Amino acid sequence: METTINTKDANCDNCGKLVKYANKHMKKHKLTKKCINFNQSVSINCDICGKLVSNRKRLNSHKKSMKCKDNKIDTNFLEMKKKNMIWFSSIQTIQIIDWEEYEIYEYGIDNGKIFTKNRYVIGYYEDWYDDNNIIDKQFKNKDNYVVDTNTGEVLQKFVIDTIKLLHQIKLGTYAKFTYDYENDRLIFTDTIRYIA
Repeated sequence: METTINTKDANCDNCGKLVKYANKHMKKHKLTKKCINFNQSVSINCDICGKLVSNRKRLNSHKKSMKCKDNKIDTNFLEMKKKNMIWFSSIQTIQIIDWEEYEIYEYGIDNGKIFTKNRYVIGYYEDWYDDNNIIDKQFKNKDNYVVDTNTGEVLQKFVIDTIKLLHQIKLGTYAKFTYDYENDRLIFTDTIRYIA
């Protein structure tokens, strides 16, 4: 059996219910409790912890209970996380690749220090200086710093000397190139990647 909608019938714009003979009955329908309360939720959100409570009387007793205090969101912690994210995105970042474990770690570098995303200092970086004059002169500049022969830029060594996190790269020294002392050449390691 097919139901046909009379052209005089219309859907209520408040609750969406079909009202027969809308011209005559729509005003009366909009005054009914079902239509008035359709969009108004009876439940209330607690402004302290965010939990949905069924009515205002229960909301007041909920606010006094320990359950509400335990669920309280620490806004200072969230604000600190937000500041750390903004700070981390404003400094130079690098990726250090651990080829033994096939892991990539992302750190920030600034003023000679290596930072985690939470601003923990886990090491330092410095220009690669040949202290003992072991590296061939063709791979160094006049000031005895090791340079990339393709670009001429001074290479850097990244030294991780502190463990601050559970999931962190191993302690040690990492560089974009390593020097092969037997064959007197620089070998590209792809251990350090600069992120723009």
